[in-house]
Amino acid sequence: MAWFLFFELSALPEWGAEQSISKEVDMEIRVLFLVSRENACGILSCLAAEDLVIMECCRGIQEFQSKLTRETYDLVIIDELTESMPDLELLRTIHRRQSLAEVVLIRAPSVVAVQRYLPGEEWCVLLNHPVSPADLHHEIRRIQGRKGMMPSDEREPPYIPKFLCGDHPLMMRLKRIISQAASSDLPILIHAELGAGKEMVANAIHCCSSRCQAPFVKVSCTVFDEDALERCLFGTEQGAFNGNVHYQKGRLELADQGTLFLDNVDDTGLVVQTKLMRLVEHKAFERIGGVQTLTTDARVVAATTNDLEEETRQSRFREDLFYRLNVFLIQVPPLRMRKSDIPQLVDLFIRKHCVLQNCPVVTPTKSFLEALHEHPWPGNVRELENVIERAIVMCSGKKLKVEHLPDGIKLPADRIKLTPAAIDDYPPVFKIARKQFEKEYLISALQKHHGNISHTADAIGITRRNLQIKIKQLNIEVKKLKKRQRSVHP
Repeated sequence: MAWFLFFELSALPEWGAEQSISKEVDMEIRVLFLVSRENACGILSCLAAEDLVIMECCRGIQEFQSKLTRETYDLVIIDELTESMPDLELLRTIHRRQSLAEVVLIRAPSVVAVQRYLPGEEWCVLLNHPVSPADLHHEIRRIQGRKGMMPSDEREPPYIPKFLCGDHPLMMRLKRIISQAASSDLPILIHAELGAGKEMVANAIHCCSSRCQAPFVKVSCTVFDEDALERCLFGTEQGAFNGNVHYQKGRLELADQGTLFLDNVDDTGLVVQTKLMRLVEHKAFERIGGVQTLTTDARVVAATTNDLEEETRQSRFREDLFYRLNVFLIQVPPLRMRKSDIPQLVDLFIRKHCVLQNCPVVTPTKSFLEALHEHPWPGNVRELENVIERAIVMCSGKKLKVEHLPDGIKLPADRIKLTPAAIDDYPPVFKIARKQFEKEYLISALQKHHGNISHTADAIGITRRNLQIKIKQLNIEVKKLKKRQRSVHP
Protein backbone atom coordinates (compact mmCIF):
# COMPACT_ATOMS: atom_id res chain seq x y z
CA MET A 1 0.00 0.00 0.00
CA ALA A 2 2.84 2.34 0.89
CA TRP A 3 4.61 1.45 -2.37
CA PHE A 4 1.42 2.17 -4.33
CA LEU A 5 1.08 5.59 -2.62
CA PHE A 6 4.70 6.44 -3.45
CA PHE A 7 4.11 5.48 -7.08
CA GLU A 8 1.08 7.76 -7.30
CA LEU A 9 2.97 10.69 -5.78
CA SER A 10 5.87 10.17 -8.17
CA ALA A 11 3.56 11.21 -10.98
CA LEU A 12 2.98 14.64 -9.43
CA PRO A 13 5.99 16.42 -11.05
CA GLU A 14 4.53 15.65 -14.48
CA TRP A 15 1.15 16.99 -13.37
CA GLY A 16 2.90 20.08 -11.97
CA ALA A 17 4.67 20.59 -15.28
CA GLU A 18 1.32 20.54 -17.06
CA GLN A 19 0.03 23.13 -14.61
CA SER A 20 3.14 25.24 -15.28
CA ILE A 21 2.53 25.06 -19.04
CA SER A 22 -1.11 25.94 -18.51
CA LYS A 23 -0.09 28.92 -16.37
CA GLU A 24 2.38 30.07 -19.05
CA VAL A 25 -0.38 29.92 -21.68
CA ASP A 26 -2.66 31.90 -19.36
CA MET A 27 -0.03 34.63 -19.19
CA GLU A 28 -0.19 35.20 -22.95
CA ILE A 29 -2.36 37.97 -24.38
CA ARG A 30 -4.24 36.77 -27.46
CA VAL A 31 -5.25 39.45 -29.95
CA LEU A 32 -7.70 39.11 -32.84
CA PHE A 33 -7.34 41.87 -35.43
CA LEU A 34 -9.88 42.58 -38.20
CA VAL A 35 -7.36 44.41 -40.33
CA SER A 36 -7.24 46.96 -43.12
CA ARG A 37 -3.70 46.78 -44.53
CA GLU A 38 -3.34 50.57 -44.82
CA ASN A 39 -3.73 51.09 -41.10
CA ALA A 40 -2.15 47.85 -39.89
CA CYS A 41 1.54 48.73 -39.75
CA GLY A 42 1.50 51.08 -36.76
CA ILE A 43 -0.76 48.77 -34.76
CA LEU A 44 1.34 45.69 -35.50
CA SER A 45 4.56 47.56 -34.64
CA CYS A 46 3.26 48.10 -31.14
CA LEU A 47 1.82 44.62 -30.69
CA ALA A 48 4.89 42.86 -32.13
CA ALA A 49 7.12 44.68 -29.63
CA GLU A 50 5.14 43.42 -26.64
CA ASP A 51 6.19 40.25 -24.84
CA LEU A 52 3.72 37.34 -24.68
CA VAL A 53 1.36 38.91 -27.23
CA ILE A 54 -0.01 36.42 -29.78
CA MET A 55 -1.59 38.05 -32.84
CA GLU A 56 -4.07 36.69 -35.35
CA CYS A 57 -5.18 38.79 -38.33
CA CYS A 58 -8.37 38.48 -40.37
CA ARG A 59 -9.00 40.30 -43.64
CA GLY A 60 -12.64 39.31 -43.97
CA ILE A 61 -15.69 39.42 -41.74
CA GLN A 62 -16.52 35.71 -42.22
CA GLU A 63 -13.08 34.55 -41.06
CA PHE A 64 -13.32 37.03 -38.19
CA GLN A 65 -16.68 35.70 -36.99
CA SER A 66 -15.49 32.11 -37.34
CA LYS A 67 -12.49 32.74 -35.07
CA LEU A 68 -14.70 34.53 -32.56
CA THR A 69 -16.70 31.29 -32.26
CA ARG A 70 -13.77 28.84 -32.10
CA GLU A 71 -11.11 30.66 -30.03
CA THR A 72 -10.78 32.82 -26.90
CA TYR A 73 -9.13 36.26 -27.02
CA ASP A 74 -8.13 39.00 -24.59
CA LEU A 75 -8.26 41.87 -27.08
CA VAL A 76 -10.33 42.28 -30.25
CA ILE A 77 -9.38 45.14 -32.63
CA ILE A 78 -11.64 46.23 -35.50
CA ASP A 79 -9.87 48.48 -37.99
CA GLU A 80 -11.28 51.18 -40.29
CA LEU A 81 -14.60 51.68 -38.56
CA THR A 82 -17.20 53.35 -40.82
CA GLU A 83 -20.78 54.56 -40.45
CA SER A 84 -22.15 51.12 -41.29
CA MET A 85 -19.61 48.65 -39.86
CA PRO A 86 -19.65 47.23 -37.32
CA ASP A 87 -23.33 47.47 -36.46
CA LEU A 88 -24.60 47.12 -32.92
CA GLU A 89 -25.44 43.46 -33.46
CA LEU A 90 -21.83 42.60 -34.31
CA LEU A 91 -20.64 44.36 -31.15
CA ARG A 92 -23.14 42.35 -29.10
CA THR A 93 -21.96 39.14 -30.79
CA ILE A 94 -18.34 39.91 -29.95
CA HIS A 95 -19.18 40.63 -26.33
CA ARG A 96 -21.39 37.53 -26.08
CA ARG A 97 -18.74 35.19 -27.51
CA GLN A 98 -15.73 36.93 -25.92
CA SER A 99 -17.14 38.16 -22.62
CA LEU A 100 -13.70 38.66 -21.04
CA ALA A 101 -12.14 40.46 -24.03
CA GLU A 102 -11.65 44.17 -24.47
CA VAL A 103 -12.77 45.58 -27.83
CA VAL A 104 -11.01 48.45 -29.62
CA LEU A 105 -12.81 50.13 -32.51
CA ILE A 106 -10.74 52.28 -34.87
CA ARG A 107 -12.55 54.97 -36.82
CA ALA A 108 -11.71 57.78 -39.21
CA PRO A 109 -11.78 61.15 -37.35
CA SER A 110 -14.55 62.39 -39.68
CA VAL A 111 -16.94 59.63 -38.63
CA VAL A 112 -19.10 61.13 -35.88
CA ALA A 113 -22.41 59.29 -36.19
CA VAL A 114 -20.74 55.98 -35.35
CA GLN A 115 -20.75 56.99 -31.67
CA ARG A 116 -24.31 55.66 -31.49
CA TYR A 117 -23.01 52.10 -31.99
CA LEU A 118 -21.05 52.17 -28.74
CA PRO A 119 -22.83 50.48 -25.87
CA GLY A 120 -21.17 52.79 -23.35
CA GLU A 121 -19.36 49.97 -21.55
CA GLU A 122 -15.78 49.92 -20.29
CA TRP A 123 -14.93 46.88 -22.41
CA CYS A 124 -15.44 48.87 -25.65
CA VAL A 125 -12.94 51.60 -26.56
CA LEU A 126 -13.14 53.96 -29.55
CA LEU A 127 -9.86 55.22 -31.04
CA ASN A 128 -9.27 57.58 -33.96
CA HIS A 129 -7.32 56.65 -37.08
CA PRO A 130 -4.34 56.61 -37.25
CA VAL A 131 -3.98 54.85 -33.92
CA SER A 132 -1.10 55.91 -31.72
CA PRO A 133 1.13 53.12 -30.37
CA ALA A 134 0.71 54.89 -27.02
CA ASP A 135 -3.02 54.10 -27.08
CA LEU A 136 -2.50 50.40 -27.82
CA HIS A 137 0.34 50.22 -25.31
CA HIS A 138 -2.08 51.54 -22.68
CA GLU A 139 -4.70 48.90 -23.57
CA ILE A 140 -2.09 46.11 -23.36
CA ARG A 141 -1.01 47.39 -19.95
CA ARG A 142 -4.64 47.36 -18.76
CA ILE A 143 -5.03 43.72 -19.82
CA GLN A 144 -1.69 42.75 -18.25
CA GLY A 145 -2.73 44.40 -15.01
CA ARG A 146 -6.05 42.55 -15.06
CA LYS A 147 -4.31 39.20 -15.63
CA GLY A 148 -1.58 39.91 -13.06
CA MET A 149 1.14 39.83 -15.73
CA MET A 150 2.73 43.22 -15.11
CA PRO A 151 5.77 43.16 -12.78
CA SER A 152 5.52 45.58 -9.89
CA ASP A 153 8.50 47.62 -11.11
CA GLU A 154 6.70 48.22 -14.42
CA ARG A 155 3.42 49.44 -12.94
CA GLU A 156 4.81 52.82 -11.96
CA PRO A 157 6.32 55.34 -14.39
CA PRO A 158 8.81 55.74 -15.80
CA TYR A 159 8.46 52.58 -17.91
CA ILE A 160 9.72 52.79 -21.46
CA PRO A 161 7.43 50.98 -23.94
CA LYS A 162 8.97 48.00 -25.71
CA PHE A 163 8.19 49.41 -29.16
CA LEU A 164 11.20 51.71 -28.57
CA CYS A 165 13.68 48.83 -28.57
CA GLY A 166 17.46 48.82 -28.30
CA ASP A 167 20.14 48.22 -25.63
CA HIS A 168 22.98 50.29 -27.12
CA PRO A 169 24.36 52.87 -24.61
CA LEU A 170 23.03 55.68 -26.81
CA MET A 171 19.54 54.17 -26.71
CA MET A 172 19.73 53.57 -22.96
CA ARG A 173 20.68 57.22 -22.53
CA LEU A 174 17.77 58.24 -24.78
CA LYS A 175 15.37 56.17 -22.64
CA ARG A 176 16.61 57.87 -19.47
CA ILE A 177 16.07 61.27 -21.08
CA ILE A 178 12.56 60.23 -22.16
CA SER A 179 11.75 59.26 -18.58
CA GLN A 180 12.97 62.64 -17.33
CA ALA A 181 11.07 64.51 -20.04
CA ALA A 182 7.86 62.59 -19.31
CA SER A 183 7.87 63.69 -15.67
CA SER A 184 7.42 67.35 -16.61
CA ASP A 185 5.06 69.39 -18.80
CA LEU A 186 7.78 71.41 -20.55
CA PRO A 187 7.65 71.76 -24.36
CA ILE A 188 9.92 69.25 -26.08
CA LEU A 189 11.89 69.48 -29.33
CA ILE A 190 12.97 66.18 -30.91
CA HIS A 191 15.76 66.28 -33.48
CA ALA A 192 16.42 63.21 -35.62
CA GLU A 193 17.44 62.19 -39.10
CA LEU A 194 14.77 60.92 -41.51
CA GLY A 195 13.49 57.51 -40.45
CA ALA A 196 15.27 57.49 -37.07
CA GLY A 197 12.06 57.30 -35.02
CA LYS A 198 10.86 60.78 -34.03
CA GLU A 199 7.25 59.65 -33.67
CA MET A 200 8.23 56.57 -31.64
CA VAL A 201 10.08 58.83 -29.19
CA ALA A 202 7.09 61.19 -28.94
CA ASN A 203 4.81 58.20 -28.33
CA ALA A 204 7.12 56.88 -25.62
CA ILE A 205 7.11 60.28 -23.86
CA HIS A 206 3.30 60.24 -23.91
CA CYS A 207 3.18 56.64 -22.59
CA CYS A 208 5.46 57.49 -19.66
CA SER A 209 3.71 60.72 -18.72
CA SER A 210 0.74 61.35 -16.46
CA ARG A 211 -1.20 62.19 -19.66
CA CYS A 212 -1.01 58.61 -20.98
CA GLN A 213 -4.75 58.03 -20.71
CA ALA A 214 -5.56 61.20 -22.69
CA PRO A 215 -5.26 61.50 -26.52
CA PHE A 216 -1.98 61.52 -28.42
CA VAL A 217 -2.67 63.69 -31.47
CA LYS A 218 -0.19 63.85 -34.35
CA VAL A 219 -0.07 66.59 -36.98
CA SER A 220 2.35 66.19 -39.89
CA CYS A 221 3.07 69.80 -40.87
CA THR A 222 4.58 68.73 -44.21
CA VAL A 223 1.35 67.49 -45.77
CA PHE A 224 -0.61 70.75 -45.38
CA ASP A 225 -0.29 74.15 -46.97
CA GLU A 226 -0.37 77.03 -44.47
CA ASP A 227 -4.13 77.70 -44.63
CA ALA A 228 -5.05 74.02 -44.31
CA LEU A 229 -2.59 73.56 -41.43
CA GLU A 230 -4.06 76.56 -39.62
CA ARG A 231 -7.57 75.09 -39.94
CA CYS A 232 -6.33 71.66 -38.91
CA LEU A 233 -4.66 72.94 -35.75
CA PHE A 234 -7.01 75.64 -34.52
CA GLY A 235 -10.37 74.57 -35.96
CA THR A 236 -12.97 76.76 -37.66
CA GLU A 237 -16.13 78.61 -36.70
CA GLN A 238 -19.34 78.29 -38.66
CA GLY A 239 -19.19 80.35 -41.85
CA ALA A 240 -15.42 80.96 -41.59
CA PHE A 241 -15.12 80.15 -45.31
CA ASN A 242 -17.39 79.06 -48.17
CA GLY A 243 -18.95 75.67 -47.60
CA ASN A 244 -18.19 75.65 -43.86
CA VAL A 245 -21.68 75.22 -42.39
CA HIS A 246 -20.64 73.84 -38.99
CA TYR A 247 -17.91 74.69 -36.54
CA GLN A 248 -15.08 72.17 -36.47
CA LYS A 249 -12.74 71.39 -33.61
CA GLY A 250 -9.04 71.59 -34.37
CA ARG A 251 -6.33 69.21 -33.24
CA LEU A 252 -5.57 71.50 -30.28
CA GLU A 253 -8.99 70.86 -28.77
CA LEU A 254 -8.78 67.13 -29.51
CA ALA A 255 -5.42 66.97 -27.70
CA ASP A 256 -6.72 68.65 -24.52
CA GLN A 257 -5.22 66.97 -21.41
CA GLY A 258 -3.02 64.92 -23.75
CA THR A 259 -0.09 65.42 -26.12
CA LEU A 260 0.06 67.35 -29.41
CA PHE A 261 2.87 66.06 -31.64
CA LEU A 262 3.95 68.50 -34.38
CA ASP A 263 6.08 66.53 -36.83
CA ASN A 264 8.35 68.57 -39.14
CA VAL A 265 7.50 71.76 -37.25
CA ASP A 266 9.97 73.70 -39.43
CA ASP A 267 7.57 73.29 -42.38
CA THR A 268 5.07 75.66 -40.76
CA GLY A 269 4.66 79.20 -42.11
CA LEU A 270 5.33 82.34 -40.08
CA VAL A 271 1.60 82.98 -39.50
CA VAL A 272 1.10 79.55 -37.92
CA GLN A 273 4.36 79.94 -35.98
CA THR A 274 3.06 83.17 -34.46
CA LYS A 275 -0.09 81.42 -33.27
CA LEU A 276 1.90 78.44 -31.99
CA MET A 277 4.06 80.80 -29.95
CA ARG A 278 0.97 82.12 -28.19
CA LEU A 279 -0.28 78.58 -27.68
CA VAL A 280 2.99 77.37 -26.11
CA GLU A 281 3.26 80.48 -23.95
CA HIS A 282 -0.34 80.96 -22.78
CA LYS A 283 -2.25 77.78 -23.84
CA ALA A 284 -4.68 80.12 -25.64
CA PHE A 285 -5.97 80.31 -29.24
CA GLU A 286 -8.99 81.22 -31.37
CA ARG A 287 -10.69 79.15 -34.03
CA ILE A 288 -10.46 80.46 -37.59
CA GLY A 289 -13.25 83.01 -38.05
CA GLY A 290 -13.95 83.17 -34.30
CA VAL A 291 -13.45 85.83 -31.64
CA GLN A 292 -13.75 83.72 -28.50
CA THR A 293 -10.44 82.87 -26.84
CA LEU A 294 -10.18 79.17 -26.03
CA THR A 295 -7.68 77.31 -23.90
CA THR A 296 -6.23 73.84 -24.09
CA ASP A 297 -4.06 71.85 -21.72
CA ALA A 298 -2.21 70.03 -24.50
CA ARG A 299 1.49 69.37 -24.08
CA VAL A 300 3.42 70.36 -27.21
CA VAL A 301 6.06 67.98 -28.55
CA ALA A 302 7.67 69.17 -31.80
CA ALA A 303 10.07 67.33 -34.10
CA THR A 304 12.39 68.27 -36.95
CA THR A 305 15.02 66.73 -39.18
CA ASN A 306 16.67 70.10 -39.90
CA ASP A 307 18.86 72.43 -37.86
CA LEU A 308 16.24 74.78 -36.38
CA GLU A 309 18.92 77.12 -35.08
CA GLU A 310 20.17 77.61 -38.65
CA GLU A 311 16.56 78.04 -39.86
CA THR A 312 16.18 80.77 -37.23
CA ARG A 313 19.34 82.55 -38.40
CA GLN A 314 17.98 82.45 -41.95
CA SER A 315 14.70 84.04 -40.68
CA ARG A 316 12.68 81.01 -41.83
CA PHE A 317 11.65 80.11 -38.29
CA ARG A 318 10.61 82.43 -35.46
CA GLU A 319 13.41 82.88 -32.96
CA ASP A 320 11.09 83.20 -29.95
CA LEU A 321 9.25 79.99 -30.88
CA PHE A 322 12.54 78.15 -31.35
CA TYR A 323 13.76 79.08 -27.87
CA ARG A 324 10.40 78.20 -26.36
CA LEU A 325 10.36 74.74 -27.99
CA ASN A 326 14.05 74.14 -27.34
CA VAL A 327 13.55 74.08 -23.55
CA PHE A 328 13.97 70.28 -23.58
CA LEU A 329 15.94 69.06 -26.60
CA ILE A 330 16.06 65.31 -27.37
CA GLN A 331 18.53 64.00 -29.96
CA VAL A 332 17.62 60.62 -31.45
CA PRO A 333 20.71 58.60 -32.43
CA PRO A 334 20.81 57.39 -36.06
CA LEU A 335 20.90 53.66 -36.70
CA ARG A 336 24.50 53.72 -37.98
CA MET A 337 25.62 54.78 -34.47
CA ARG A 338 23.80 51.89 -32.72
CA LYS A 339 24.22 48.93 -35.04
CA SER A 340 24.26 46.49 -32.12
CA ASP A 341 20.48 47.07 -31.92
CA ILE A 342 19.92 45.74 -35.46
CA PRO A 343 19.18 42.11 -34.38
CA GLN A 344 16.45 43.32 -31.97
CA LEU A 345 14.91 45.54 -34.64
CA VAL A 346 15.06 42.73 -37.20
CA ASP A 347 13.25 40.41 -34.80
CA LEU A 348 10.56 43.07 -34.22
CA PHE A 349 10.03 43.70 -37.94
CA ILE A 350 9.97 39.98 -38.78
CA ARG A 351 7.20 39.33 -36.25
CA LYS A 352 5.25 42.33 -37.51
CA HIS A 353 5.49 41.71 -41.26
CA CYS A 354 5.08 37.93 -41.10
CA VAL A 355 1.68 38.62 -39.55
CA LEU A 356 0.94 41.21 -42.24
CA GLN A 357 2.00 38.85 -45.03
CA ASN A 358 0.14 35.96 -43.36
CA CYS A 359 3.20 33.70 -43.49
CA PRO A 360 5.18 31.65 -40.92
CA VAL A 361 7.81 33.51 -38.90
CA VAL A 362 11.22 33.31 -40.59
CA THR A 363 14.70 33.36 -39.06
CA PRO A 364 17.61 35.55 -40.24
CA THR A 365 20.88 33.76 -41.00
CA LYS A 366 24.20 34.96 -39.59
CA SER A 367 25.36 36.19 -43.01
CA PHE A 368 22.07 38.09 -43.44
CA LEU A 369 22.63 39.96 -40.15
CA GLU A 370 26.28 40.59 -41.02
CA ALA A 371 25.27 42.20 -44.32
CA LEU A 372 22.80 44.43 -42.48
CA HIS A 373 25.52 45.38 -40.01
CA GLU A 374 27.83 46.51 -42.84
CA HIS A 375 25.26 48.83 -44.42
CA PRO A 376 25.47 52.56 -43.45
CA TRP A 377 21.65 52.97 -43.20
CA PRO A 378 21.12 56.51 -44.49
CA GLY A 379 17.35 55.92 -44.15
CA ASN A 380 17.76 54.68 -40.56
CA VAL A 381 15.19 52.39 -38.89
CA ARG A 382 12.55 53.06 -41.56
CA GLU A 383 14.94 51.87 -44.28
CA LEU A 384 15.74 48.75 -42.23
CA GLU A 385 12.04 47.96 -41.89
CA ASN A 386 11.52 48.35 -45.65
CA VAL A 387 14.44 45.98 -46.30
CA ILE A 388 13.06 43.35 -43.89
CA GLU A 389 9.57 43.60 -45.38
CA ARG A 390 11.00 43.07 -48.87
CA ALA A 391 13.18 40.16 -47.69
CA ILE A 392 10.14 38.38 -46.20
CA VAL A 393 8.31 38.70 -49.52
CA MET A 394 11.36 37.41 -51.44
CA CYS A 395 11.93 34.49 -49.04
CA SER A 396 10.32 31.18 -49.98
CA GLY A 397 11.73 29.13 -47.08
CA LYS A 398 12.23 29.51 -43.35
CA LYS A 399 15.54 31.41 -43.45
CA LEU A 400 16.32 34.99 -44.51
CA LYS A 401 19.54 34.94 -46.53
CA VAL A 402 21.80 37.52 -48.15
CA GLU A 403 20.25 36.74 -51.53
CA HIS A 404 16.96 38.20 -50.25
CA LEU A 405 18.54 41.63 -49.74
CA PRO A 406 18.60 44.50 -52.29
CA ASP A 407 21.77 44.81 -54.35
CA GLY A 408 22.87 47.96 -52.50
CA ILE A 409 23.07 46.05 -49.21
CA LYS A 410 24.59 42.85 -50.58
CA LEU A 411 27.71 44.77 -51.58
CA PRO A 412 30.21 45.59 -48.80
CA ALA A 413 30.51 49.31 -48.01
CA ASP A 414 34.09 49.49 -49.34
CA ARG A 415 32.87 48.44 -52.80
CA ILE A 416 30.68 51.49 -53.32
CA LYS A 417 32.99 54.34 -52.30
CA LEU A 418 33.36 57.37 -54.53
CA THR A 419 36.82 58.04 -55.96
CA PRO A 420 38.54 61.32 -54.93
CA ALA A 421 38.12 62.61 -58.49
CA ALA A 422 34.39 62.00 -58.36
CA ILE A 423 34.10 63.74 -54.98
CA ASP A 424 35.93 66.81 -56.32
CA ASP A 425 33.28 67.15 -59.03
CA TYR A 426 30.61 67.96 -56.45
CA PRO A 427 29.91 71.48 -55.10
CA PRO A 428 31.61 72.44 -51.80
CA VAL A 429 28.25 73.14 -50.09
CA PHE A 430 27.07 69.93 -48.41
CA LYS A 431 23.32 70.31 -48.99
CA ILE A 432 23.77 71.05 -52.69
CA ALA A 433 26.28 68.21 -53.11
CA ARG A 434 23.96 65.74 -51.36
CA LYS A 435 21.04 66.76 -53.55
CA GLN A 436 23.17 66.42 -56.70
CA PHE A 437 24.45 63.00 -55.61
CA GLU A 438 20.91 61.77 -54.79
CA LYS A 439 19.68 62.88 -58.20
CA GLU A 440 22.56 61.22 -60.07
CA TYR A 441 22.22 58.06 -58.00
CA LEU A 442 18.47 57.74 -58.60
CA ILE A 443 18.79 58.51 -62.33
CA SER A 444 21.43 55.79 -62.59
CA ALA A 445 19.22 53.29 -60.72
CA LEU A 446 16.15 54.18 -62.82
CA GLN A 447 18.15 53.78 -66.04
CA LYS A 448 19.37 50.38 -64.89
CA HIS A 449 15.75 49.26 -64.40
CA HIS A 450 14.43 50.94 -67.56
CA GLY A 451 12.47 53.59 -65.65
CA ASN A 452 10.40 51.01 -63.73
CA ILE A 453 9.72 52.65 -60.36
CA SER A 454 8.70 49.47 -58.53
CA HIS A 455 11.77 47.52 -59.64
CA THR A 456 14.06 50.44 -58.83
CA ALA A 457 12.56 50.88 -55.35
CA ASP A 458 13.04 47.15 -54.61
CA ALA A 459 16.63 47.24 -55.83
CA ILE A 460 17.72 50.24 -53.72
CA GLY A 461 15.75 49.19 -50.63
CA ILE A 462 13.09 51.90 -50.27
CA THR A 463 9.34 51.91 -50.75
CA ARG A 464 7.75 52.82 -54.08
CA ARG A 465 6.03 55.81 -52.46
CA ASN A 466 9.28 57.18 -51.00
CA LEU A 467 10.96 56.83 -54.39
CA GLN A 468 8.10 58.72 -56.06
CA ILE A 469 8.44 61.52 -53.50
CA LYS A 470 12.20 61.75 -54.18
CA ILE A 471 11.63 61.79 -57.93
CA LYS A 472 9.24 64.70 -57.52
CA GLN A 473 11.53 66.60 -55.13
CA LEU A 474 14.55 66.23 -57.41
CA ASN A 475 12.62 66.95 -60.65
CA ILE A 476 13.64 63.68 -62.29
CA GLU A 477 11.80 63.15 -65.59
CA VAL A 478 11.15 59.40 -65.63
CA LYS A 479 9.32 59.51 -68.98
CA LYS A 480 12.44 60.84 -70.71
CA LEU A 481 14.50 58.04 -69.17
CA LYS A 482 12.06 55.45 -70.55
CA LYS A 483 12.16 57.04 -74.03
CA ARG A 484 15.96 57.09 -73.92
CA GLN A 485 16.01 53.38 -73.02
CA ARG A 486 13.71 52.57 -75.94
CA SER A 487 15.96 54.45 -78.35
CA VAL A 488 19.02 52.56 -77.08
CA HIS A 489 17.23 49.20 -77.12
CA PRO A 490 14.73 49.33 -80.02
